[in-house]
Amino acid sequence: MIIWPDRRSYLLHHARAVGQRPIASLIWHEVQTSRSNALRRRRQTARPLRINAIAGQEAFPGKITSGCMHSRDVCARCVERTIDLEVNGKGNASRIMCPQVGCDEELSYEDVRRQASGDVFVRFDKHLLDAALRAEPNFRWCAHNGCGNGQILVGSVGKNVFFFCHGCGRRTCAHHRCAWHAGRSCAQYDLDGQNCEEVALLQYLEQQGSTVRCPKCHHGIEKSGGCDHMTCHRNVGGCGAEFCYRCGADYNGPSGIFSVGNHAHATTCVHYRPLS
Repeated sequence: MIIWPDRRSYLLHHARAVGQRPIASLIWHEVQTSRSNALRRRRQTARPLRINAIAGQEAFPGKITSGCMHSRDVCARCVERTIDLEVNGKGNASRIMCPQVGCDEELSYEDVRRQASGDVFVRFDKHLLDAALRAEPNFRWCAHNGCGNGQILVGSVGKNVFFFCHGCGRRTCAHHRCAWHAGRSCAQYDLDGQNCEEVALLQYLEQQGSTVRCPKCHHGIEKSGGCDHMTCHRNVGGCGAEFCYRCGADYNGPSGIFSVGNHAHATTCVHYRPLS
């Protein structure tokens, strides 16, 4: 009795002895048979793939907003990252839109609470609080660069009234919303602007609250929109510095925002985040 070590050896011997089929043909037939058997076993044990998006079905459950009328093809993780970008990247909490292409629905407060991460929602909530405070008639921001604090004033906010910032301790004119013009009344301050166009322009920019000075070269920079990441452009006479509009924190350098993250902001800034 001959014991063959494997089926391949048996087939080779059989082909030589009988001569019914060429050796190469027998080997090819055996390889094909083995592949077919392996493929059959894989099909029997493999889990079926879910490709709902290709089939035109709803790929992800639920709606992004209560007003969305489309089938959803944006996953929960992408919605979370979109909210994170709007709140932390752009400093925007007033209008966060549905990321679905072609949808103009805005996420409600509850939509954001449900789909944002915990720390992003806390920052979103703080942005909304700041917006609500700005709508208060007696609320005033500290006018000094790098502070970022504000407070609701009790009593008159008319002319010749200033307040001490509870954050930095410096004075702000409650009427003009600028750094306190020490030694001059509000009427004299207005007269200065009437007598000099350059002073009038500086006063206007300062009172609008949208103009800050570069922390490095002290050029005036007006914010017309967008996020709080400011750049002092060299092509208009600036120094190229990048800083936070709200607190003046530097974006560059070993201790800048690019290097250490939002911990580089002033602790009073809305963008500040403690080290985890």
